[in-house]
Amino acid sequence: MKIAFTSDSRRDLHWARYVSRSFHCYKSCTCKSYPKIDKRVLDSDVWFLGSFDNHVRRPFTPAEEEIIDKFKGVLICFQSDDAIDLFIDRFSPELLGKVDFWLQRAFHDEWKAPATGKEVFLPPFIPATLHHKTREIPYASRGSRIVFFGAATGSSDPGENTRFKATGILKERFGEQFVGGIFENLDNPGLRVPERLKAAKIGRYSHLDLLAASAIGLSLPGNSPLTFRHIECLAAGTLCLSSGLGEIRWMDGGLEPGIHYVDIPRSLEGFADTVAALLDDTTGSAKIADAGKARYSEYLKPNSYFYNELLFEDFCDQFDGALALKPNPAKGLVSTISTLVQPLHQSVKEYRVNKREQPRR
Repeated sequence: MKIAFTSDSRRDLHWARYVSRSFHCYKSCTCKSYPKIDKRVLDSDVWFLGSFDNHVRRPFTPAEEEIIDKFKGVLICFQSDDAIDLFIDRFSPELLGKVDFWLQRAFHDEWKAPATGKEVFLPPFIPATLHHKTREIPYASRGSRIVFFGAATGSSDPGENTRFKATGILKERFGEQFVGGIFENLDNPGLRVPERLKAAKIGRYSHLDLLAASAIGLSLPGNSPLTFRHIECLAAGTLCLSSGLGEIRWMDGGLEPGIHYVDIPRSLEGFADTVAALLDDTTGSAKIADAGKARYSEYLKPNSYFYNELLFEDFCDQFDGALALKPNPAKGLVSTISTLVQPLHQSVKEYRVNKREQPRR
């Protein structure tokens, strides 16, 4: 089976490599990636079409539309950035029906796919750097350090920006106990960071080491409530404070606020007092942090398939559910499955039947 990935978004292709690597587990799969829509995709059985992030909003060109129209395989539109909207207006009404599935990393429950039953959730992209070995420090020995580093994303109004507001509260209330701040976002130069909130960008390895030696890490909403900070905190065994995850649906393996992480309100009401109470209650905080790390290790931590196997199983299962909702009245469900998505289903079947097969090196 031939699978193609295209996107004129550098960020899309960067994160799509995790999906591509997972499909390489099937010896029958050949994956190709192209930096833009290319007529070579016409030879593919499945086409993952990107270009639906925050920074790509232009309509498709006539030449690109012609390639989309000629494609006869399974067309899957994916968005791997933080945007909530899929920007489906990039498609003309005539081409919209060509899309078999819409994949998105996380989105609001209220969001509706352009056609019933076509929406599928992408697993969170887990950076390979989380394999980085940090020194195990017992939670009780971590002291009272609070950590947050993040880019300037979210509301363009600094007075309403959750990251700006929370960072300001932490600096004012906790002083040197708080380490971090906000760095300028080159993709959004219009959102200026106040000097008192600024921090230099930190490397991922250094950030993981810092988290693993700290009591509390924050995952503050930017363009989406789901950020890497959430997963990094869980991986480091640090008590994770997140905001707004209840507003979205994503593949989380059953993570629950109050058990695996602590939810803080978007309004940040009582935020400083909550942080202070968690620092005082070392036993209770350690229990939540340990439970979060255990769930991460079970369900989110990458294994030899580049995704956690349980996570990838759930990802594959969604195609079955989506298919059950999208029969073609003219052909019937069985015929629709056979003609549209049999190649994809066959690869999923091979994965399930032969899990011992190792990915290509």
